[in-house]
Amino acid sequence: MAPTDETARMTSPEPQHAPQPDVVAAMRGDLADWRQWLARIVVLAYAAAAGLSVVGFNELCEFAQRGFAAVRALHPWAPLAWTTACTAGVVWLTRRFAPGCAGSGIPQVMAALDPELPTGARFGFASLRLSAWKAVLTAGALLAGLASGREGPSVQIAAG
Repeated sequence: MAPTDETARMTSPEPQHAPQPDVVAAMRGDLADWRQWLARIVVLAYAAAAGLSVVGFNELCEFAQRGFAAVRALHPWAPLAWTTACTAGVVWLTRRFAPGCAGSGIPQVMAALDPELPTGARFGFASLRLSAWKAVLTAGALLAGLASGREGPSVQIAAG
């Protein structure tokens, strides 16, 4: 019995391969497209701005903590009045001007990324305005001597 074409194909020692994509040609096409380079530059610029804003925020927080240390060095009882007055000021500023800054910052960014949230409502959780307020209010909390972290606010500031 003579082998048919199908049995010859099944017993053939050479496997059938799909043609390989030309990776070099695809890379040349990607590197030559100016629109993709522009998109990459925009993303890198935003990433650099976010990083620099967090570095500036960190420096502001260090300055605020040195300020509280100076108040504490004045008199052992000085932080009692200082912390109370500064905390009242920070709470009033937050409630009056920046209610979106209340909280750690991470839940606010997660809410801003929720696809079901209307676009206009996103600015109540992450924006440039809120980033500036968050930096000032967190530094104020540290100046008051409150146990406030920097990680959550850093996330919200960078997202803004």
